[in-house]
Amino acid sequence: MARCVKIIEKARLTEMWRLNAFDISWEKRLIYLNTEAPLIICVSEHQYPGKLFCIFGDFLRTSYGDCIMKDDCFVIKTRNSIYKFKILDIKDN
Repeated sequence: MARCVKIIEKARLTEMWRLNAFDISWEKRLIYLNTEAPLIICVSEHQYPGKLFCIFGDFLRTSYGDCIMKDDCFVIKTRNSIYKFKILDIKDN
């Protein structure tokens, strides 16, 4: 079970880096670069307590990772990838 900790109404996926050369599913995510969509930041409460992951629109869900939010950017580093989002509109919750 996961709990939503932040809703970013509108974000743009601006950069992605592959950390694992053997991740064959990585390249299919490239079509989402420069896409704008809601970004939901969630925290795991059971399987990986306290670890964060993101849901970007209806099409991309990251695995668990470490996050940094600074100014108008949000970055999540997972085991296989790094995703950088530009925050365009944020909802306080």
